Amino acid sequence: MHATLLLEMGVHPKVPQARLGHSAITTPMNIYRHVASAMQKATVSLFAAHLGGACIYLST
Repeated sequence: MHATLLLEMGVHPKVPQARLGHSAITTPMNIYRHVASAMQKATVSLFAAHLGGACIYLST
């Protein structure tokens, strides 16, 4: 939960990695992939707003 909250707040993934003692960034990113996905959607929305709504999110 700690890492999830940090990632949702926009903290760089290296911070929860260090706080949780993971040796590789891939470990928390694999565990918290759902947060990364939500962050991608939020990033696209921010970018679209910056462009005046001209960007469409394509799901993968």
